[in-house]
Amino acid sequence: HSMEIEKLKLGHEEKVIQMQKAFVQLQTQIVEAHSMEIEKMKLEQEEEVIQLQEAVVQLQTQIEEEQDAKVSSLTVLVQELTDQLKCNQEKYDKEQSENSEAMVLHIQESKDKLQKEHDTIEKLNGKLAI
Repeated sequence: HSMEIEKLKLGHEEKVIQMQKAFVQLQTQIVEAHSMEIEKMKLEQEEEVIQLQEAVVQLQTQIEEEQDAKVSSLTVLVQELTDQLKCNQEKYDKEQSENSEAMVLHIQESKDKLQKEHDTIEKLNGKLAI
């Protein structure tokens, strides 16, 4: 009878040990699952950081391209205005030159006309003197 009680005690202790082993295994699985979850979250965060860094680089590239395009269009505009200014200056210089030539011609014609009138007056004076 006491042997059976010992057996029962031993059987009970074995069951307790098995239950403790199962509990430890379960805790180990929980810890492992938790660790894997933490690792997974870390990897996801790292992926997000990488995606954000890529987005930043894309934005910087886009901004640089837009700035380059603006600078290029401004450069073209400045060149067009410079060319237009140069053309206007050449036109002005040509008109000034033509105006000067016309003035010189006009002055010469006026001078010749005055000379003729002067000569005519001299002749008339000569005839009157006689």
